[in-house]
Amino acid sequence: MQTRVPIVGLAALLVGVVFGLLTAATGGFDFFKGWLIAAYVLVGAFLLNGALLTERMLRLARKAVEADAGKRATDEVLRDMAASRAAWLFFPVNIAIFAAIILDMVLKPF
Repeated sequence: MQTRVPIVGLAALLVGVVFGLLTAATGGFDFFKGWLIAAYVLVGAFLLNGALLTERMLRLARKAVEADAGKRATDEVLRDMAASRAAWLFFPVNIAIFAAIILDMVLKPF
């Protein structure tokens, strides 16, 4: 179940993007309006932030598996995990990007 949650979340995000583009196409919106371009960039930043976190967490997970197999010192892996700020940075950055997307869609500043 734990591995399905990110996949379901990503699928929901992509479905939202597709429906957003379909809405823009059928609603007569210009795809190159400034606020839509800002939204594209913000959604890209949202996806990039998630990909970077996933890559960092997978790297730590591989090190943990190596430590469990005796190929790496457990203390080293624990230090790497404690030093990693990836998760602490991920949530505030995603909240800021998500808030910016909402503001961009509501206010249409450009």
